[in-house]
Amino acid sequence: MAALRFDASFLEVAGIVRGAATQAPATTSGGEIASLPANTVAAISIAGLDQALKDNWPSLSASIGAREVANVERQLGITMPDDLALLLGRSFTVALPDQDWSRFSKDPRVGVKIVTADGARAESIITKMLDEAGGAGSISTSRQDNTLYISSNPTYLETLMEAGTLGTTESFKLAVADGQAAQSAMFVDLDKVEGNYLKSIAGQPTNTRKHSARSGPSGSRVGSLDLETRPSHCDSSQTDHRGRRTH
Repeated sequence: MAALRFDASFLEVAGIVRGAATQAPATTSGGEIASLPANTVAAISIAGLDQALKDNWPSLSASIGAREVANVERQLGITMPDDLALLLGRSFTVALPDQDWSRFSKDPRVGVKIVTADGARAESIITKMLDEAGGAGSISTSRQDNTLYISSNPTYLETLMEAGTLGTTESFKLAVADGQAAQSAMFVDLDKVEGNYLKSIAGQPTNTRKHSARSGPSGSRVGSLDLETRPSHCDSSQTDHRGRRTH
């Protein structure tokens, strides 16, 4: 069931999903998306994946197969589903900061923040997984109590570990409904990469409409799964093939 609502600043779609075969996270606490750095371009955060995994493990393990589960446990020295639940955590967040996009293929800056029940155990599993994959030298990790940080760039890792203010920015507040408490949320700020995609269309013979926008689906669960999405308004200006704005 869904409803469509309009505002001067956004178009909002709100819906309720009932009767899903897979149980959604039943946690009442929100994710960590609002505490990300203010220069975040895109992020997704889901709370309660650890419990959701445990709740759905009987059906998941049956579909995977006992032999495959045993192979993973033996190879990584873990116990399923408990250790996998630690890696998913009570909050699992992936973030992409604003950066020099021309260097993204060579020096991508991406980070993961996991809030879990046993940070030391989760850290040891991640370290072993990186060693097994041969990526220990290219991936930076750190832990503060039961919060783990993983990044492809050591400088961004330090930034990710600081208390961020994304949730206080106007872009975020317009795009994400109830971002501080949402159990699942996604945020994309196209304005911050505008210069890069305008450069990519330079030289095209036709006019291209530039949409100044942010998108931020969010959701919570109380008996059923409630979802909201608030893409902010798009301006109607035109951008010509040289990247100049016209009206």
